[in-house]
Amino acid sequence: MIQTRRSKPFRTITLAALVVLAASALVAQDEGAEPAEAGDQDGSAPEAVFYETATVRGRALEGATASVQVVDTDDLQHLAVRDAAEALRLVPGAWVLGNDSSAALAGVSLRGGDANFSLVLIDGVPMADSTDQYGGAFPLGSVGAAEIERLEVVRGPLSSFYGSSSLAGAVQLITAAPRDEAPFLGWSAHAGDHDHLSSRLSWGRAGESTHGSINAAVREEQGRVGEDALEQQTLSARWGRNLGDVSALRFSARLADWQADDYPDGSGGPVFGSGDLRESDHSDLGLAAMVDFGAGEVWSHTLRSTFYEHTLDRASPPIVPLVPPITESTKFNDLRVAWTGAFAPAGGAPYDVSLGVEGLSEEGRNRSLLLLPPYFGGPLAGDYLIERERVGAFAEWRWSRGGLVAEIGARADFFEGEGEELSPRVGVRYTPAGGSWSVRASAGEAFKLPSLYGLATPRAIGGNPNLQPETSVGADLGFEARSATGAARGGITVFSNRFENLVDFDFDTFQIVNRSKVDAEGVEAFLVWNPSARVGVDVRLTSQDTEDLATGRTLRRRPDLFGGVGVRVDLSEAVRLGLEARHTGSYLDEQIPAPFRTSVAGRDLVGLSLAWQVADRWRISVRADNAFDESYETQVGFPGPERSVRIGIRYGQ
Repeated sequence: MIQTRRSKPFRTITLAALVVLAASALVAQDEGAEPAEAGDQDGSAPEAVFYETATVRGRALEGATASVQVVDTDDLQHLAVRDAAEALRLVPGAWVLGNDSSAALAGVSLRGGDANFSLVLIDGVPMADSTDQYGGAFPLGSVGAAEIERLEVVRGPLSSFYGSSSLAGAVQLITAAPRDEAPFLGWSAHAGDHDHLSSRLSWGRAGESTHGSINAAVREEQGRVGEDALEQQTLSARWGRNLGDVSALRFSARLADWQADDYPDGSGGPVFGSGDLRESDHSDLGLAAMVDFGAGEVWSHTLRSTFYEHTLDRASPPIVPLVPPITESTKFNDLRVAWTGAFAPAGGAPYDVSLGVEGLSEEGRNRSLLLLPPYFGGPLAGDYLIERERVGAFAEWRWSRGGLVAEIGARADFFEGEGEELSPRVGVRYTPAGGSWSVRASAGEAFKLPSLYGLATPRAIGGNPNLQPETSVGADLGFEARSATGAARGGITVFSNRFENLVDFDFDTFQIVNRSKVDAEGVEAFLVWNPSARVGVDVRLTSQDTEDLATGRTLRRRPDLFGGVGVRVDLSEAVRLGLEARHTGSYLDEQIPAPFRTSVAGRDLVGLSLAWQVADRWRISVRADNAFDESYETQVGFPGPERSVRIGIRYGQ
């Protein structure tokens, strides 16, 4: 799997695809072109909520056979969430693995999986650095809430669409785009405790045939957990153009640079650790280009290319007595080119077919130094260069008649000289005609290739070039219903996942190995109730049981029960009051300097928010986290943030 040169055929295909995209942009000269009809792609009303994660064509949420959750901009703004990690706490089945520090890794665990089992995308660009020691987990705290227009979460194995890295599901963060036809200028700023300062400036225009926007944001915070600190700058842009009635061209770009000081995982934090901080400099670059052809016709096609690059410079202090200090500098890039096609027969046929092929290329570079003491041999280099390529082909057949929807999909991934992986998925949903309830079920298989870090790290430091892909099998069964008046709706889903061949570190052989097998099962439930036009209640609850079948132990940092209750009260047409109460059950944890502690107590926290629409485009918000100043831990030795207040002002959309 380790290669020294990128294959010429793959380079040729990649360059050809990029030339086609560039040429399409140059020939887009029709200023009078009408925009493509917004539309109903599955027979649903145009105002229906659509999702685009884990599907070739945008589909109506009410017809999803998988467990899908969409959180829109109104929820994000009225609750005044701080970043993407906080936003994900609004989703049943999504548990944020982290210590509540903005500077630390905050990954999402879906249905008991590890953080690197969830594929994270920003505007369709996969954001997984395979050279990182965490195996590709994306730090959600690095995406400020001001960047996010909405987020989509699909829970369950998703390799049938995405291939590797989606053992437990996918999370897509969709950035803000202009909605006004006239040019607009938007601005927001927040300030609060823990030296929190953030600001965002945006400009854009959505015309008849062309739309575009550019956004710049800065954010900083320190002292949220111990003496941690974060400074971040982000620049993003989106541009699109309709090429006649049935075709469109879209580009997006995002550049983020941030510096983070935090306490290493396993260090015991500011309470039991040495107090030394890990210092990291990160840079993220994400690019996407897409051409759509034939929207609304029998055959529609999309040609898409994405590029992701992450660079990291990090110095980690020792964790006595097991972990020596480490310095590392890594660079990772991921290039993907894909064609997808959708066939929807004319004449109201009850089925449609989606097809696609994707080529992927990854490259990872690492220069690192493990600073062992002289009696252990002295400094040990961990340098490597590795490339990996693969091709995937996928297909999905969807049949819908009356209230019944059925889906069958599969993807085959082929690795150069390393065989293949087949990932099937099936799903069904039934809603009786005129009924107020529906039932759905889905099942699938997924895989995740070994990280470049695990494969290429020198054997003396634990690397293993013979690692095998991790796999998962998952199924769920869900029921949803709404009241006759539409004032209340709710649902419950039962799920079961089996993760196998999981990667772990064996201290006896001092090597990364495949050995773990985990069962995760549980129940997710939600209830949305609007007893009046001015009052809303939102309840989310997840009960889960995880077990490492090799050891018989529950997984670390996986509470058996977590959830929350949100209450919205519109005091007037301009003022909204919100309350968010979150419950977290106890869970296991281990920190090297604190062998006498093996668990973290449960907690109940309350947040309050107030949003005031001062004028048509002016909004003031106030949020108080941990309003009752509860003392708690997120990990052993990591105290949770004390009460904090943030005040924000926003102008624009």
